[in-house]
Amino acid sequence: MPLTPPPALDAYWHASTADLLTALHTTAAGLTTAEAGERLRRYGRNALIARRSHTALDLLVKQILHYNFISDIPGMTIAGDSVDRELVE
Repeated sequence: MPLTPPPALDAYWHASTADLLTALHTTAAGLTTAEAGERLRRYGRNALIARRSHTALDLLVKQILHYNFISDIPGMTIAGDSVDRELVE
């Protein structure tokens, strides 16, 4: 279960150090070994989840598709332009 910050920490960059330490239930000296162990047990390791790595072929296909889609937008816009039928006849 990931640790979510308390609502008071929504704009933590504006808070004072004392307010942050209070909100995080810690001190300037850091956590005690017992508290660190308890948080490790409660919240788990602070580690990123490994994601599947992409092969060079995956990246090439994505880049080609994205480039083609972006470059085709102006053409699709022009081709989708409607024409008044009475002006064509």
